[in-house]
Amino acid sequence: MCRARIWGDCTTCRDQVEFSMQIPAPIRDWMTLPPGFDPQRPKALGAKLRDVAGFKRWFYLLLSSERQQIGVAWVDLGYMAKVFAHVSLPEDGLTSFSAEAMCPGPASRLRRNADGWLLQAGGKALRLNLRQTGHLGLLNLSAPGFGLSASWEQSHQSLLLAETGMPHHTHKAFGIPARWQLRLPDQLLTEQGVLGADVSYGYPPRHTRWYWAFANSPELGFNLVEGFVGAAECALWQSGELLPLAEGRFERGENWQIQSADGVLDLVFTPRSEYLDRTRLGLVSSDFVQAYGRYRGELRLDGRVQQLDLPGVAEYQDTKW
Repeated sequence: MCRARIWGDCTTCRDQVEFSMQIPAPIRDWMTLPPGFDPQRPKALGAKLRDVAGFKRWFYLLLSSERQQIGVAWVDLGYMAKVFAHVSLPEDGLTSFSAEAMCPGPASRLRRNADGWLLQAGGKALRLNLRQTGHLGLLNLSAPGFGLSASWEQSHQSLLLAETGMPHHTHKAFGIPARWQLRLPDQLLTEQGVLGADVSYGYPPRHTRWYWAFANSPELGFNLVEGFVGAAECALWQSGELLPLAEGRFERGENWQIQSADGVLDLVFTPRSEYLDRTRLGLVSSDFVQAYGRYRGELRLDGRVQQLDLPGVAEYQDTKW
C-alpha cells in the first residue's frame, strides 16, 4: 500500500497543504471560516450554535471492480443526517438501484471503542455499521431489497480517523484491496476489487457548488475537483506515487468531458447509472447528481501518453446548507 505524501499550495490561502494516501491531513481555506473563528479559543454559546449550523462532515466509500460499483455515503449536517447507498451492476444484467435514509438531529454516531472507530448511522429503512477491528476495516449495510458486507486491510490508520477543529480537512484513499458480498432477494454476489474513500470535515460556505471526479483501480486513481477548495485536493495516484494535479474543468452532458487545467488528464466519462437528490427544505436545498460509470481518455505525463479505461464516479453538487 502506498503511503507517499506530496505537498502543494492552497490557491485560496497560500498555505501549505499535505496530501496523503493513508495519513489524514488538513486543507485550510480561511476564506470560508465563520467570522472570528479560532480553533484554540474556548467557544461561547453563539459559536457553538454556529458550529451546529456550519460544521459539516461526510464519509464516502467506493467499492470498484470490472463488474460492480457500489457507493456508500454518510453525511452529517449537524441539524440533519443522511445515509445513502447506490449499487451499479451493468455487467450482471441487473438493474442498478439506490436506498437512502434521512433524519433530523444527530441521527448518526461516530465514536471510538476498544477495536478502533465505530460509525453507526441510519434508521429502520437503512442501517450502516462501519468499524475498525485491529487492522481490518468492516462495513455492513442493510436496506430494503439488498444488503452489503465488505472488508479491507487498514494498513496504517483508520479511514475514520480525522482531526477536527481545522477549517477544512480531507482524507482520500485509493487502491485498497477489498472483498464484499452483495445480498439480493434471490442472489448472493461475492466480489473482490478495490476500495476508495473520501472523508471530509469542515466549514464549507453556506452556498457550496462543486464538480468532482474520482476513479479507483489497483494501479491508478485520481481525485479531481472544480470549485470548493479547487486544486488543493486534486491529485493522481499511480503505481505507488502520488502527484499533484491542477484544478478540474467539467462539461456535463450525456457524456461528461473532464480535464485537468494542466492538461495531464483529458477524459470522457460515460455514466451507467446515477444517484439523484433534489432537496427543498426551506433554507436548505440541494441539487445533487452522482453518476457511476467509466472514464476513458488520456493521461499525459513526462512526455508520454497513456490510454485510460477505468471505473469511477462523477458528481455535481449545488447546495445551500
